[in-house]
Order: sequence, then structure tokens, then C-alpha cells
Amino acid sequence: MASNIKNFKCLIHFNETQRGSILSEYLTYSKLHEMVMQKFNLEANAVINLSFKLSSFDFVVDITDDAEVQFFVECACNSKDEFAHLSNEYNTDDVVNENPQDKIHKWQKFMSFEPDIPETPVYKAKPNISNQYSQQSEVEKGKIFNNKESLIMAVRLKALSEGFQFVTDRSAPERCYLKCYHFNECDWYLRATLWDHTKKYYITYLNDVHTCSKTQTYPNHRNANKKVIGHLLTPKLQDRSRVLRGKDIQQDILSEYKIHISYQQAMKGKHYGTVTRIKTDDNGVFEMLFIAIGASIRTFLNYLRPVLMIDAAHLKGLYKGTNLVAVAMDGNNQIVPIAFGICKGETGPCWSWWMSVLKECIGDNPNLG
Repeated sequence: MASNIKNFKCLIHFNETQRGSILSEYLTYSKLHEMVMQKFNLEANAVINLSFKLSSFDFVVDITDDAEVQFFVECACNSKDEFAHLSNEYNTDDVVNENPQDKIHKWQKFMSFEPDIPETPVYKAKPNISNQYSQQSEVEKGKIFNNKESLIMAVRLKALSEGFQFVTDRSAPERCYLKCYHFNECDWYLRATLWDHTKKYYITYLNDVHTCSKTQTYPNHRNANKKVIGHLLTPKLQDRSRVLRGKDIQQDILSEYKIHISYQQAMKGKHYGTVTRIKTDDNGVFEMLFIAIGASIRTFLNYLRPVLMIDAAHLKGLYKGTNLVAVAMDGNNQIVPIAFGICKGETGPCWSWWMSVLKECIGDNPNLG
């Protein structure tokens, strides 16, 4: 044997028997098979399953053909181990195949990696208030609401439907007192408190009789905030054939509820929850932009997996910069855009500011990934 041929030591295991051998780099599957048969005096009809193990591997690698024998030789020659460990098993009921090939190729055992991905944790987000009541929600004595915000929203919808305005008389974390806007001449009054140290509110007193004229003396209804308008516009925005402009929203609210809202109220309701932040330097020069879509934020908090995927892409053309984007996935693995923005470059300060604004939008969630 030439001196430049690589040889390596090998320990062959069979049941509780071990044999030592020196193998050559020109080893083939047939030679290896024949050597194992001779060393352990196996019968001619024995089916041998060969495999090897090195300390650098955490698993046993099967040997089924010449290519995998060469892999075994290369690993053994390049390994720092003193010995390579070769083991075999056989079945006397079968006939030896001269060119054995496994049905499932064993390269998968060391050429592929399947990470142990945990199941998506169940994240219970804040309840979507718009789903807790309808436009005709009953506001009456003894009525229980999931939280204070749901109570106020229901009263706001009642005010729009019945054409009156109200103001807060007294408010605290454990109680809420409301009265008619014309309280000097009206006896309408509502009291609500917490229910047995929970977050639920229930109405303890309600005088639902107006002694005022309920005539709107101001052009803009004070109780038609962006959440109320956004709730009323939800079914209209689902109609893609119609483009709702500010004046169209004003006209719809006037025809349906006989009240006036300002153009600003209409547009805030349409873009309810959309957050836009712009950062400039000391000289007022633009640095960064952040935009989050309100509908996407609420969808993410209530229905999507608590996982955000974030990436950046460089802008080309006349205006340079970097486009930042955050997306999420639904149960059907379809992407939903959550937020996007523009900055001068993909740097640490830019990402820090942009992510801090994103956190303000989605809040704290210990299960967020």
C-alpha cells in the first residue's frame, strides 16, 4: 500500500462483540460488506445494515451505498477521534442485495435540519369593543358592560340615535356619572359603577327622560368622536365600490341620525386608529416617518398570531432612503401589513425610534415574538 494513501482505525461493533480494523480511503461498499461478513462469520443470506458514529456527531449515520461509504471515510480521516465506530445488524430471513439501496435515503439524517418550533401561544387580546354592542344597544338600569369604554361607547351611540348630547358629571376608576348637556334644564342622568371589584360596569341609576328640547345648538355633535364614527362607518367601508370622502360621511350621518359633524370628525372616524408620526431634526428637516393602519392594528391584536415580521428595503430613484415595514400572518399564512415608514438609512437610532412608536400602537404582550 502506497505511503500517501490515508488509512484510519475503526472499531466494528456487532451485538456485544468488537473487532479492530484499519481501513483505506479507497474503501467501497462491497469491500466493507465483505470484510464485516468475514470478521463475524455471518451467513451468506444475512442482510447487513451498516452505520457509523463519531464523537463530533450527535447521531448515528447509516451506510447504504458507495457515496455514503466515502462520506464515512472522509469523516473518519478528518476527525480528531482515535477510532471511528462502525456497527452492523443483520436479518437471516432475507437475501443479501448485491447493490443495496435504501428506499429512504439516509443523507436526510445529517443534511437537513428540522427546528423544534413551539406551537403559537394563545394570545387573548383586548376585546374589540365594536363587537360588543350594536347600534341599537340597550342602555338601561341593571345593564352590565365589559368595561368602562364599552359603557361610554354605548351611551354615545344612544346619544346619536336619540339626538341629544351628554357630558361627564363625575368620573373615577370605580364609577362614572353622566348628565345631559343641557343639565340646567334637563333631568337626564346616568350612574354606573364597578361590578364586585371586576372590570365590568353596570348601570345603577338611569333617568331616561329628557325635559330639554334636545335641539342641537352647536353644528358639531360633541359625542361623535372618531371611535363612534368609525364604528358607524364599518359596514360602509366594506363596500369597495364606493369611495367615502369627508363630505359623503357628513351627509350620511346627517341623513341617518339628523346630526351634524365636522369634516375633521368625519375624516378622523374614517381613519380611526391610524397613527402617523414624523420626526425631524433641530432644523426641521425630515428624518423619519411612521404610519400604522388602525384596522390592521386591531386585526393583529384580536385575530392574528402574536408574531411580527420586520424588514427594510432601500429606495431607488430621485428620493433615496430606506423603507421599513412590519407585517403579520393570519391562520392561513397570508400576510397582513401592520405598519410601514421611511427613514434615511437602516441604522440603530432609526430602528429604535420606529420600533418604539410601533410598541405604542400594539401595547405590551408577553407572548409577542
